[in-house]
Amino acid sequence: ALESTYCLGCGACVKVCPEHALKLVEHDASNLVVVDPEAEEKAAQKAKAHEEAQKVKAEAKAKLDKMLDQVEKLAD
Repeated sequence: ALESTYCLGCGACVKVCPEHALKLVEHDASNLVVVDPEAEEKAAQKAKAHEEAQKVKAEAKAKLDKMLDQVEKLAD
């Protein structure tokens, strides 16, 4: 049996097999992907944290802008 983990799809094994017992068969690469629910959950959490950080950053910037406007009014 061929160990698919080590297969590069180059066909070298097919060419050198003295019994001609091997052949390459095309497969949809998406069928080879194993979904990792834990990794997907971490990615979703990371995206949510980034979104929340952007929101907090925007709120802080708005507050700073408002304070700066007030300081400028006091300076006038």
